[in-house]
Amino acid sequence: MKVPGPKEEDEEGASSQESGYNSYSSLEEDAGSPDEDGGARHLRLLRENRRLLDEKLCKICADREVGVVFVPCGHFACCVVCAPSFAHCPVCRTDIQSAVRTFLS
Repeated sequence: MKVPGPKEEDEEGASSQESGYNSYSSLEEDAGSPDEDGGARHLRLLRENRRLLDEKLCKICADREVGVVFVPCGHFACCVVCAPSFAHCPVCRTDIQSAVRTFLS
């Protein structure tokens, strides 16, 4: 997580604090290549959005959002309905000592 610091301007007068980027190159990378058309950029963003949504789904039932962290391994892969049925982490097979209900904000 980037911690805001004093407002800095580069030689072209762009402020890194205002945009959240500390260089033009990182801004350009997020925006896509200059020759990338709107349709290709839109498709790339849709794929990234789909990937992020899939990461939030329970890896067991794929119906509900993940909501339990297993201790001691720390894997965050199950929903609150599926988690109680495991004695071992479904990702790494470590014995589960406890399960912590977790909320994404």
